[in-house]
Amino acid sequence: MLKERLLQQPSTYEAEVKSYIMNYGAKRITGIIYYPGKEYEALMYIYRSDKSQYGDPLEAFASLWTNALVDTEEWHSYFEPTLEFGHDIFENFFKKDVRTYTYNDSTVEDMREYICYRLKRMKELVQKCRKREPLEIDDPICYPTVRGIYVNTVLVDETKFELVLPAQILAGVELSYDASWAGYKTLFLETEAEYIFFTE
Repeated sequence: MLKERLLQQPSTYEAEVKSYIMNYGAKRITGIIYYPGKEYEALMYIYRSDKSQYGDPLEAFASLWTNALVDTEEWHSYFEPTLEFGHDIFENFFKKDVRTYTYNDSTVEDMREYICYRLKRMKELVQKCRKREPLEIDDPICYPTVRGIYVNTVLVDETKFELVLPAQILAGVELSYDASWAGYKTLFLETEAEYIFFTE
């Protein structure tokens, strides 16, 4: 499983992960970003991808994690699918993130319940924000121009968008939990058909 691989010395998976980072753009990944516009409320990121594209959970994790990094850093126009770029991301971001993971004990039911709770809360916050700041144009808006829900960096109508998690989660790992008052989490889940990466 993913936890066991990430707990190994980075040198044991370095070449693989650099290749996965470099090639993440060749995978079909759906990235959903909730940008609620509420002070002290973190953005929420969910990345989903068909399992059939990946050889193992490490490849899926590295690909979804890279997609999250590109969105967070707003590198959409700057990412280079080269080994050198993959090397720099691995050395300067991936290893640092992995070192912060605490691998907390949590059941797949708890993880699913947590994500469902956060989805409901974030949608409510976005809807409240939209009432305060209605959109004035119909053109596609790309992240992070205005507050709202984005699918693959394009703003969607939050009244029509519904993200539903599969009922059954086969496996999962709670990679991190912010023990501060906010309690943000990073989760990686495996379902029958998908891998899902959730981070706040």
